[in-house]
Amino acid sequence: ERTDWQTALEQLPVEKLRELLRDLAVGDHALQARIVRMVSGPGTEPERWREELEQIMLDHSDYRGRLEYGQEYDCLADLAQYLEDSLPYLLIDGQVMEAVQLVFNVYDTAFGETLSNDDSGGHALVSQACRNAFEQILSKADDRERRKIFDLLHEFLEGSE
Repeated sequence: ERTDWQTALEQLPVEKLRELLRDLAVGDHALQARIVRMVSGPGTEPERWREELEQIMLDHSDYRGRLEYGQEYDCLADLAQYLEDSLPYLLIDGQVMEAVQLVFNVYDTAFGETLSNDDSGGHALVSQACRNAFEQILSKADDRERRKIFDLLHEFLEGSE
């Protein structure tokens, strides 16, 4: 009887897993970037985040830079995954306010003009990732940082109306 894929994955030796991952990543820029991010984190420079978020958008775009038909959900899922992969690195280092800026960057990218007509449910996915991120951030923030986060969030929401 065949085992399911998750059981098979657990039974593969580490070197075989690496070989499989290498094969999958060869033509997949998003997977390559995720592997690097899982090892090195997102860094603390907002410009780097914007570049990486822009690359996620480009990975789902056609040759004219427009989001390809049917790619909305996958694109938004990749943006949510970027946040989920990156946030722990900032919080481990105690960079609470930088983590807030990262959430704002992901939100701006997901809800910008390029993806304004998403019917796929991807916006809900990104919204939930941002909410989860803020819960994690607030759990690490001190009282002064919480007040600052509240003020920034208020300004951010006012500016996006």
